[in-house]
Amino acid sequence: DSAAEAAAEDGDQTEEETEPILTIQDILDNEASSRETARVLLGAQDSSVCTYPEGYKPRQAVFACLTCASDPEKNEAGVCYGCSIHCHDGHNIVELFTKRKF
Repeated sequence: DSAAEAAAEDGDQTEEETEPILTIQDILDNEASSRETARVLLGAQDSSVCTYPEGYKPRQAVFACLTCASDPEKNEAGVCYGCSIHCHDGHNIVELFTKRKF
């Protein structure tokens, strides 16, 4: 906290305004946690495969494309993980998390 004290002494920032200090280990741990979360949520899904031809899945990650369906109230549509990466690249994508029988 010596950095926070120095900033407070200089009058540049109050202790509440200082950003937390992250170590490289903190960043690596966060990255590992994010990868594990993605592995659990996306499972064996392949970003290069559209699941539409495979029919309903027991559970899969579903995304909404607000670029293609700008009014979700009238146009309820979702896309699979593969299409969110390839077919809708650059679009405004919102994750709807995992859904059953989509």
